[in-house]
Amino acid sequence: MIRRIARRVKSLFAPRSLRYQLLSRSLFILAGLLMLIGSFQFVINRQFLYKNKAASIQSQIVSIPGEIWNRLSALPERRRESLLFFPDSSSVAYLNLQGQFFVLYTDPGSGSVPRLSPGEYWRTIEQRDYRKTTYTIARDDQGNKLLTVLQPVKAHGRLSGLVQISTSVKPLNEILLRQMFTFLALSFSALLIGLLAFLPVLRRTLIPLSRMVDTVEQINSGNLNERLPTRQGQMEIDRLSVSFNRMMERLEASFAAEKEAKEQMRRFVADASHELRTPLTSIHGFLEVLLRGAASQPDQLDKSLRSMYGESERINKLVNDLLLLARLDRTPATRLQEGSLGETLIEM
Repeated sequence: MIRRIARRVKSLFAPRSLRYQLLSRSLFILAGLLMLIGSFQFVINRQFLYKNKAASIQSQIVSIPGEIWNRLSALPERRRESLLFFPDSSSVAYLNLQGQFFVLYTDPGSGSVPRLSPGEYWRTIEQRDYRKTTYTIARDDQGNKLLTVLQPVKAHGRLSGLVQISTSVKPLNEILLRQMFTFLALSFSALLIGLLAFLPVLRRTLIPLSRMVDTVEQINSGNLNERLPTRQGQMEIDRLSVSFNRMMERLEASFAAEKEAKEQMRRFVADASHELRTPLTSIHGFLEVLLRGAASQPDQLDKSLRSMYGESERINKLVNDLLLLARLDRTPATRLQEGSLGETLIEM
């Protein structure tokens, strides 16, 4: 029962028809390629959206003079939030060169301000190109992912500190999900169109193979001169037709040789029967003469016995020749023995 179910499942997922095997494997490869393209597209689009968002936040930070960040950090906390506002931002913080961390703005609906390791802050401060967009993905105390942008700022031409702005990645992820759903819908449509388009294409492609099947079904032992067309526009089918025609030629030659061998055997049996019948008839005749009274005559008896002896030798020779032919018809067996090459040459 289990084997029967396994065979049914196997036949369902691995059809025996060449047409459906080609169709299923083509669609499987197409689905794999679409999944691979979708994965790369998701990764590249996510990196592009994150980087684009970080560059937008960076441009907003750079548009504010560095002296203002120092003044904002010196104001009371309530005063800072009333003066500073960044759209689509969860929090704004400022880190001066003395290592003091000031929270300048916090979205009321967001969690805590993410704090990175001191090494990350100082690596950003010590970088040479401040125009380079530096961002990382951090988490607040609620576990929400935040896109955190770090940007060094200058006051009076000198480095004064580091600005940190964090924003939620949920809007970006929603854009990615919408793009992914769109891609999945287009991929499913492509697979459906491929299913509807591949069937007639495969059916038309396999027409030469179907013709070969029809031709082969018409061939039997009395119709071995039938041949397949060798130019059907498909290299593999043409090669198969050429190979099949060569096989049919070998079969036809083999059948002809077998027919000739049977005819030779028939003639041989007839000739051997005739050769054996002649001495047997002669012996039978002499025996009949002896039985009629010639056995009492010494001359007739001697003559008959000598004649029967000669005919028996003739039969014995014919039988030995037949046995020799039977042995020669078998596969020869090689027997090795030591001998003199000189004697063999002299004998030859």
